Amino acid sequence: MQLIEGETAVQQDRMNLHRAVMRGRGFHEWMTSPAPGSDLDHAMASMSISAPARPTMRPLEVVNFIDCDDPAYMVALFEEVLPGDRAPFTEYMTNRVLGIGIVTAVGHIPFAGIL
Repeated sequence: MQLIEGETAVQQDRMNLHRAVMRGRGFHEWMTSPAPGSDLDHAMASMSISAPARPTMRPLEVVNFIDCDDPAYMVALFEEVLPGDRAPFTEYMTNRVLGIGIVTAVGHIPFAGIL
């Protein structure tokens, strides 16, 4: 892909990853493309004459929402989580690929019995 004027290769690569998220077509193309700043020496060293070439997969970024020094953030994050769900929720929020997580809950309608 061509660089847009004023963008670095790293910024362009990050935008390509964001586009993959928004398009919902998977990450194979991004993961198998060379990372910006990959040098020719590294590429030559990873090649083999005897084995067929396989693309090196780049890892997706993992975000840990629990690793935080802000107590107000942690209170806000856990405020609506039921006590019995806190251990699985903590595990889930510790390893979020690309910082994306889905949380669902049962809605609360205070006057539902009146209808």
